[in-house]
Order: sequence, then structure tokens, then C-alpha cells
Amino acid sequence: MSIPPSAVPGIARVEFTEALGVTISRNFSVSVHVTELLTNTIRSIRTLKQHGLPPEAVHTVFQATVMTQIHYASPAWCGFTSADDRGRLEAFYRRCARFGYCNNNTTIASMCDEADKQLFSRIINNPSYLFFSSSLYQTTFL
Repeated sequence: MSIPPSAVPGIARVEFTEALGVTISRNFSVSVHVTELLTNTIRSIRTLKQHGLPPEAVHTVFQATVMTQIHYASPAWCGFTSADDRGRLEAFYRRCARFGYCNNNTTIASMCDEADKQLFSRIINNPSYLFFSSSLYQTTFL
């Protein structure tokens, strides 16, 4: 157990903070974010079902709504997921694949890894980016 530093006058301590829609706890856990994410996506799926769309349309709308919610800022939060969080996300995705909302030949983890690779590729290949690196680093990361 760690003892937190003394309080700073005028600054309140919080258990959770939200930045750009991503909720992070004081110990860098994103379990609350994953729970909110799954709750919102399940709500979106229920709405899709209620509208009685044909299967092709459900797949398209699922990708445009649910998967964009999951992908949003994933390079920022995915690395902080616990094994339980990853299990809940993968179980959700497998269930959606079973119902035909998405394809079952991928995983949430592989999608997050791909998002990380794309982000780092954009960083190291953009000379106007603050952390632009030389070709030495480009070959190291990719």
C-alpha cells in the first residue's frame, strides 16, 4: 500500500478522471472505462435489433457505431487494461461475431495492436511531428 503525497491546497483528489471520453482511475486502471464502453455498445446493439435491419445493414451499422466506440482512443487506454478487462472485451466481441454483427477472424487485442502500429507509423513518418525520429528509429519500431 502506498501513501499518497500530502494534499495541495485548492486541488481536490479524485478517484477517477475523464479525458477526451476515456476514464482512468488514480491507479491507472481503465476498468471503469471498459465497463462504460461495454454498457454503451450493448445499448447500441439493442437499438439496432429494435429497428429490424437486414443482416448486411446491421453489420455496416455495427462497424460504424459500436466498433468506432471501441476503437476510439484505444492506443491511449488499451495498454492499461487488466486481464479481466481484456477478457470482457473479447467475450463481447465473440458474442457479436456469433450473432453476425462482425467478422470472427480477428480479436479486440489484434485491433488495438494495429491501432498502435498505425499511430507509431504516423509519428515516425511525419517530419513535422514533435517526436519525429530518424530512419534509425523507423527501422527499430517497425
